[in-house]
Amino acid sequence: MKMLRTHLSWLLVGGVVAVLIAAAIDSLRRSESERPRADGGLAQERGRKEEATEEAPLAAAPETETAPLERCTVGQLALRFEHVGGTPLLALAHVWGSPCRTARIPIEVALFDRNGNPVNAEKASASAWPQAFGSTNLSPGIEVIAEIQMSYLCDERRPRRLLAEARPYVVRAWLPRGYGSCLDDLGP
Repeated sequence: MKMLRTHLSWLLVGGVVAVLIAAAIDSLRRSESERPRADGGLAQERGRKEEATEEAPLAAAPETETAPLERCTVGQLALRFEHVGGTPLLALAHVWGSPCRTARIPIEVALFDRNGNPVNAEKASASAWPQAFGSTNLSPGIEVIAEIQMSYLCDERRPRRLLAEARPYVVRAWLPRGYGSCLDDLGP
């Protein structure tokens, strides 16, 4: 778990640094485009633009209204099981059609042994964090994710397979080797 937090921390720091670098580059590009050229080109261009706008009548700008997105249909989304940095994730991905909105979709996870037999809930458990995909707007190629967290008793065999449901979507997958927390039996 500590290693997971370390990886996520580095990913977060890297993302912030990338955004700051992009903002600095954008700021530099804007300031360079506003500088007057040595030959007076920018001033001449401004004069031409002002003349053009005086001659041409102004057309009324069309009013833009943002209507709420249509609700996603079953075929527009897919539930996937992915490994990112050794961490298993569930991804609800927009795979087809125009942008749409989703309702809150609860997530349920079940564990199975290598042969596909259900694992006793007292000996092992798995859950998605967060417990549901929140309502959101999705566009093509965009996905929302939930991390899978698993624990099992140290004396028992580790679960190997997973079934996740975010109704009506279902995904079955093999868990990565060495994933999950081994817990000592703290019972009486």
